[in-house]
Amino acid sequence: MIYIDTSVLVPFYLPEALSDAVDELLRIEDTPALSQLVEVELFSAVARKLRMREISPEEARQIANNFQTDLDENFYTRIPLEPIHYNLARDWISRF
Repeated sequence: MIYIDTSVLVPFYLPEALSDAVDELLRIEDTPALSQLVEVELFSAVARKLRMREISPEEARQIANNFQTDLDENFYTRIPLEPIHYNLARDWISRF
């Protein structure tokens, strides 16, 4: 099992330079894992692309629907997070 972060998940659902490589990786990986934080970050990335007018509202809804379908069909292993995980992430990120 591999953990998928937002930098991998976004090119899986939105066309980007790394999309082909990510598609290949996820095609051969059994059940990639992600956390609820990554779920939120994906929607944030989609909303940003919509605000920047890089995608249309229809495309944003389709991406959200595709992601939700993958979640519902257990394409991903969902890793639960505890409050300590958010504190650790904040501490790591704040090391400028």
